[in-house]
Amino acid sequence: MARFIFNNLIYQEHLDGCIADWKGRADLEVDARTDCYECWLHDEYFENHYKIAIDRAELSVPEQLFQQFGKGYIARSLKEDLASQVEQWEEVSRLTEDQFLKFISDPNIPERIESHLSKNDSYWDSYWESISECAHSMLHDYLMQISKEDCFRPEPNNLYPLCEGNGTESCLKCCVYKDYSEGNGQD
Repeated sequence: MARFIFNNLIYQEHLDGCIADWKGRADLEVDARTDCYECWLHDEYFENHYKIAIDRAELSVPEQLFQQFGKGYIARSLKEDLASQVEQWEEVSRLTEDQFLKFISDPNIPERIESHLSKNDSYWDSYWESISECAHSMLHDYLMQISKEDCFRPEPNNLYPLCEGNGTESCLKCCVYKDYSEGNGQD
């Protein structure tokens, strides 16, 4: 939105503002960047100067507002899903376009879908099974990452140290282990 307003203001200046008045002058200087536009007449910077910029600032938003955004997004998605589901149904052909738009704009759609979902045991079983699978996979990956980070134990007093190992069988298979040799630890 800021970029739209930024571009419109510059456009207006080109049509009937100072930029339009200064166009074609040899002493016109311009500095145009992505988020800033500045022009002035040479040697008249303070008297004849136009500048517009988009300033970026950190915005603190209360958690409740984020929750409202999220709920709004979910509600819109649920309405879109319902509309895409019913628009091919034969019964819908009995509705005029206005009636159909009113039907799919019903503010109760999100609550009604959530009510049906809350009663659907197979949905929740699938949901929690997916959460569990994801958690197992992520924990496994995380533990592997930690073990790799904690694994390397450099030899002391060596400019180019190999790993002393941590006493596990995986050290025998590791190519940076100081006692590694082809076939080590393999049956």
